[in-house]
Amino acid sequence: STPLYSSAASDVYKRQVVETANMRILHWGDNRPNPPEEIWRAIGQVDIALLPIDGSEHVLSYQQIDYVRSRLKPHITIPHHYFVWNITHRASCLLPPDAWMKSQQNAKLTEKGEITLQLEEVKSQKDMALCFGNEVAFIPEEELKNKEKRVGA
Repeated sequence: STPLYSSAASDVYKRQVVETANMRILHWGDNRPNPPEEIWRAIGQVDIALLPIDGSEHVLSYQQIDYVRSRLKPHITIPHHYFVWNITHRASCLLPPDAWMKSQQNAKLTEKGEITLQLEEVKSQKDMALCFGNEVAFIPEEELKNKEKRVGA
């Protein structure tokens, strides 16, 4: 994977591009929509973009998401950094990405917390929005027990 940093004061966070199975997957992180042009060039074309999409528009507004998607042109966009019942802290201002998902013409919710995507399937998609919703790839009760066992901050 390739971490992409910017030295610009307005863009101090990292993005990650993973190349696997002939696909380029971008994890946008909690970044704003306006990285320097050098970052856009380094990112290049991606097949799958994980973007911070939530109902509160906490990191990116829906208009900013549209802009980022128009620059990246991913086949599939996957929301991340949103409220998941029983996982996200109740005091969080994050909300589920439901409204954004409903606004997408090519939207699909997964049935479980993990999926396998084949190259041909990804490349055949156009502007797909793929969301895990409340599905997670672990058992929340077990995670909570493990967290309680850990010592320290």
